Amino acid sequence: MEKIEKWISNNKDIEQELIRLRRHFHEHPEVGHPLPQTQEYIVKLLEMYGYENIIVNPGGSIEVLVGPHDKKILLLRSDMDALPLVEHTNLPFKSINGSMHACGHDMHASMMLMCAKLLKKNEKKLKGQIKIVFQPHEEGLVGCKMMIEDGVLKYPRVDAAVGLHVMPATEDKTGTIRTIRKAMTTASTIFEINITGKSSHGSMPEKGIDALRVAVHIYQQLQEIIPKEISMSHDDVLTIGIMNAGKAHNIIPEKAYMKCSLRSYRPDDQEYIMGRVNELVQSIASMYHAQAGITILQQAPSVYNDPALLKSIMDVEKDVFGGYIKKLELPLTISEDFGHITANVPSLFVTLAAGCKQDGYIYGLHNKATIFDEGCLMYGLYFLYNAAMNWNVKY
Repeated sequence: MEKIEKWISNNKDIEQELIRLRRHFHEHPEVGHPLPQTQEYIVKLLEMYGYENIIVNPGGSIEVLVGPHDKKILLLRSDMDALPLVEHTNLPFKSINGSMHACGHDMHASMMLMCAKLLKKNEKKLKGQIKIVFQPHEEGLVGCKMMIEDGVLKYPRVDAAVGLHVMPATEDKTGTIRTIRKAMTTASTIFEINITGKSSHGSMPEKGIDALRVAVHIYQQLQEIIPKEISMSHDDVLTIGIMNAGKAHNIIPEKAYMKCSLRSYRPDDQEYIMGRVNELVQSIASMYHAQAGITILQQAPSVYNDPALLKSIMDVEKDVFGGYIKKLELPLTISEDFGHITANVPSLFVTLAAGCKQDGYIYGLHNKATIFDEGCLMYGLYFLYNAAMNWNVKY
C-alpha cells in the first residue's frame, strides 16, 4: 500500500468528492432516529456505487456487504446522527435547521461512504468480506443496541469490527490516529429522577411538600458519593445536567425533575454508584415526606479494544501512516455506544485528530462553535480502506 502522503497527493479527486459529501451532511443534519433525509441520501449513493442488496433495518441502520462470500466478515461502522444545537459558526455550509453535526458524525458518514465506493471499485482484490454499517442515534446511546437487535452482527455473522471518531481541538497534528489497548472509553448510564411532593401557596409552606427542596438535597448528596466513597484513581464522573421544578414564584412546587449521567471505566463502580444513588434518593425523599423514582434511560458499556486485533491492524497501518500513528496515553472520558459492539465481537476503535489547537481549532466536541479540519478526512478514509483491504490477509 502507498504511504499516506503519496496516496493523498495522488488522489485529489477523491479528496474533493469526500469534502463535498461531508459538507452535504453538515448542511442537512438530523437528530436521533429516524433520519429520513440522511438515509435516503446514503442509500441513493450506495446504489450509484453499484451496491444492490442494501438493507435498511427497522432501527434505522443501513448495511451493505462487499467482497467474497463465505469468508470472515469485518464490520466497518459509522454513525450519522447530529445534535440538537443551533450552529454558531461562519462556515458557508453551516446548518440552518436548528441542529448541528457538532460531534463529527458528518465526517464519519462521508469517510465511510467513500470507503464503500473504493471497496466496491476494488472488490475483486478483497480476500475477506466487509460489512459496512451506518448507524443512527449514537448520541442517545441507543442506536448501536437497536442495530444489534436488528441482527447486524448475526446475519451474516460478524467476526470483528472497526470504528473511529474524529477529535477537534487536540494537541496532535491533523490526521494523527490514536488508540489504546483494552478500555478506551467510559461506560455510561443516563438516568432521570422524578420527585413528587405537594404544592401549596408560597405563604403557607407548612401545608406543602417542597419537591425542589428535596431535589436540592439530593443534588448535594449525590455529589458526595465519588469524592468520599470511590478511589480518586478510578476517574468516575457523575453529572447532574438538568434540574427543573416549579412554574411560579409563589407556589411550592409539587414536582421536580433531574437528569443525570454516570461515566466510569469499571463495571463494579457503575454498580456501586448507582446503588448508592438509589439509596440516597429514596432516603432523602422519605426524610422530607416526598416520593421519588429513578428511571434508567440509556446505558452503554465501555469501548474495549481487543489487544490481538489492535496489534495486528495497527502494525499494518504503521507501515503506511508512520508517525501519524500514536498511542493514546489514557482512556477517553467520553462514552460511545460502539461499546455494545465491542462487548460482542473483537473490535478496534481509534480517534482521528481533526484540528490542532495551535492551528485555531479551539472548540471540542458538542460545542455550537466547533469546526473540524477537513484535512483529516483522507487520513480516516485511508485507515478504514487499509483495514478492509488487509482483512483476512494479514489479520
